[in-house]
Amino acid sequence: MNDRRKILWEPNSEPQRAYLACSARTAMIGGGAGSGKTSACLADAAAQIANPKHRAVIFRRDFPSLRHLISASYALFLPLGGSYTRQEHTWRFPKGGTIEFSHLEDEAAMYQHAGKEYSWIGFDELTQLPGDHTDSRGQPINSAFSFMQSRLRAAKDTKLRLSIRCTATPGGPGMQWVKSYFRIPDSGESTDFVDEVTGFRQAYFKSVVTDNPALSGTDYHKQLLDLPAAQRKALLQGD
Repeated sequence: MNDRRKILWEPNSEPQRAYLACSARTAMIGGGAGSGKTSACLADAAAQIANPKHRAVIFRRDFPSLRHLISASYALFLPLGGSYTRQEHTWRFPKGGTIEFSHLEDEAAMYQHAGKEYSWIGFDELTQLPGDHTDSRGQPINSAFSFMQSRLRAAKDTKLRLSIRCTATPGGPGMQWVKSYFRIPDSGESTDFVDEVTGFRQAYFKSVVTDNPALSGTDYHKQLLDLPAAQRKALLQGD
């Protein structure tokens, strides 16, 4: 019997597939522009919406940056049966799962999430968050990124997978701490390791425009080829 179910979205590349299949507690897909990082992050946020206890939140540094992300979410979340509440910036799905959009413009915005719990926390363009804090090892980190990890929790009987998922492009005020946190070499190659303090796996997946069949070889790809050397290395090669 033929399976007539409509495919709403599927990974466009090996980096996307690896990112979505990753069992690490914290994972990031990053590198060049136009590689499909944001769509992969949105798809991962929706992976557990059939669980009524699923609570997800996706952050950008400021609210204006969220507009593109929210617009992009309609193509995936609306066909999944989601309904969007503008006042709360939240998608609600038929089985009870929710996906919220939020910003981190200041400390007050961060502490609005105190007392909440999420099974999935996402940071789109993580390198836009500055390294304004140090961790227990004295290494630079972003205070909001660090604080939100304390909100990642769920009761065992919910059977939810706890995940932190990020996207990033080389550059931005937080590039150095993000590079250090995920142990990314100068070449920008993928990494996968177990953190010595927490015991959790962390992984980084490099992805570039040539991994995305929808944009590889297009005029957008050609524009990246014509960038100044440093920008070309970052945005085209993910270096």
